[in-house]
Amino acid sequence: MPRYCDFCNSDRSDLLVAQKDIIHRCAPQDREFYLRKCRDCGLIYLDVDKDEDLKCFYPKDYEFYSDRNLYLYKLRYAISRAVSTPYLNLLFALVPFSGGIFHKLLQPKKKDYVKTIKPGKFLDVGCGSGLNTHFFGYRSSIYSLKKRGFEVIGVEPSPEVTKITQKYGLKVLPSIFELEERDFDCIRMNWSLEHAASPAEYFKVFKKLLKRGGRLIIAVPNYDGILYRIFPDCVEVPVHTYYFTPKTLEAYFKKYNFKIIDRYSFSYPDMFILASHALKQGNFIRLTSMQTIFFQSLLNKFDAQMLGNDMVYLVENA
Repeated sequence: MPRYCDFCNSDRSDLLVAQKDIIHRCAPQDREFYLRKCRDCGLIYLDVDKDEDLKCFYPKDYEFYSDRNLYLYKLRYAISRAVSTPYLNLLFALVPFSGGIFHKLLQPKKKDYVKTIKPGKFLDVGCGSGLNTHFFGYRSSIYSLKKRGFEVIGVEPSPEVTKITQKYGLKVLPSIFELEERDFDCIRMNWSLEHAASPAEYFKVFKKLLKRGGRLIIAVPNYDGILYRIFPDCVEVPVHTYYFTPKTLEAYFKKYNFKIIDRYSFSYPDMFILASHALKQGNFIRLTSMQTIFFQSLLNKFDAQMLGNDMVYLVENA
């Protein structure tokens, strides 16, 4: 029975990639997963039965379900910001034997759109433990936003985080579809939409939950980015069910009447190193600290053309 495209409902598609779980290695290693590309709209999706439960393929030690000491989150964020500052990164690069860790700390240029949002009703979909926000660090976590006057609600389906969020006094629900509140000023979905069973269902809910003029922040991997152009089969199956490009993601914004306010993409050397290792091409990239700085400066040029590894959008509910 054909799988229908989430965006245009077409049943016409082509096989794009066949790959095993090479990233997390939680799925049986003899099982291949298949990415298909819709012939009509170009959306790329994982071809699995909609009734299959993919949660069992998530790693038990998933970083964003962690209850690390808050001071460690703050310290790591502070070090990464310092290392990524011009001149300071050059100074750090001169430290002997820093090459093995430097590429993990160096951060690309990013804009945290949460800083443009005034305190109000804030919904974080895929909030994890609520203590960290991936590349945006502790400062944009819902725990930090709550302390700064935001009325925050999180959504996280993983039962592992329940005790953590309760410990820090955070209201976190297992599903956005259970939410009764309305008139949110901002909804954020950092690196979560690519895990969805149906992006269309999320956009329908966003329209209901956001107030008119409310902001939606979406961050996802960019399958049109330079990383995937070099390593097209380095895909995070089966936990990533959709692989967006600027074209296909912006098609959802247009369909559901969201106005694009701003967008950008970014890359970082560590992803290329991880990709080469995952594909067992360990000799492809081994960087010294100075090479990491040069590589990051080169990636910045691709980022400016929306060819970065990841892309972030700020859109408005029109």
